[in-house]
Amino acid sequence: MRKIKFRGKCIQSGQWIFGFYFHVEDDNPNGTHQIVEHTTHHQHNLRKVVHPVDPKTVGQYTGLIDEKGVQVFEGDIVECYGEDNEVILVAEVQFQEGGFCVQIDYDLQLIPLDTFGSAYKVIGNIHELQKK
Repeated sequence: MRKIKFRGKCIQSGQWIFGFYFHVEDDNPNGTHQIVEHTTHHQHNLRKVVHPVDPKTVGQYTGLIDEKGVQVFEGDIVECYGEDNEVILVAEVQFQEGGFCVQIDYDLQLIPLDTFGSAYKVIGNIHELQKK
């Protein structure tokens, strides 16, 4: 069974939060976007912590890991390698047409991320690169 998980940047702390995502319709104009983080507490009891997150930073876990064992999320920037271990593509991971893929800019072709096996590496994400 595939693990469903999201990440988003906490509005209060600026830290990345991982867990279940949900949107609450409330008094805020666009509602409140939250991630429920599960943490282990005393004697292995599960404790839920709710964090308000910036909705622009929310991305779903792809179920894939890169060559270094890093979990890959929607919005990550990955370097994809060819047969000679040379970088052939640097692109954002997106969810389009029913799957997680990368896009070749010059012809707008979508390539499923799992096409590369594990011959790719997360080098950042669109949210942190935008600030630089």
